[in-house]
Amino acid sequence: MAAVEIASMPKPAYLTPEVEQFRSAFRAFVESKVTPQIGEWEQKGALPRAFWRAMGERTQADLLVAGSLDFDIQDKSGYRTEEYISPYDGRSYYRQVLVENTGFEYDIVLMVFDGRTGDVLYTDNFKDFKQFEGERADPLRGMFENLVSLEDRILNVFTQKTVEATRVLLTD
Repeated sequence: MAAVEIASMPKPAYLTPEVEQFRSAFRAFVESKVTPQIGEWEQKGALPRAFWRAMGERTQADLLVAGSLDFDIQDKSGYRTEEYISPYDGRSYYRQVLVENTGFEYDIVLMVFDGRTGDVLYTDNFKDFKQFEGERADPLRGMFENLVSLEDRILNVFTQKTVEATRVLLTD
């Protein structure tokens, strides 16, 4: 079997000249601004405002959106006591039944930064857990069902909302 040279592989359609330019500019930014200071930032556990401000200047973005996504599959099994009526003598008995459940959990952290100042404008943590009975629950189905349930909550961060409220003013 002959090895395929990377240069001969077709280029994906999304890699337009503009995307390539952005990728190389971003790579240069990371190498010059991030790599030298990553150790210090890891010790502090956060990126400083100056980083987000520099990122905003570099990309000319008013808002920067960043975050993390954690998807966890939790298999749980155990025994449950249940009552049943015997078909032979009609008496009630208790028995142990093996219960197998699979749970899918999303933990999404979303942050929005001001591109001019580097200030945090918004931060939120979205969590969702769905549980399915049986040991053969499909992880891909569970992942997408969880994501669909979080979709409105996440998208509502970026959509304009009309709010109606009643104000009561107390005067002397």
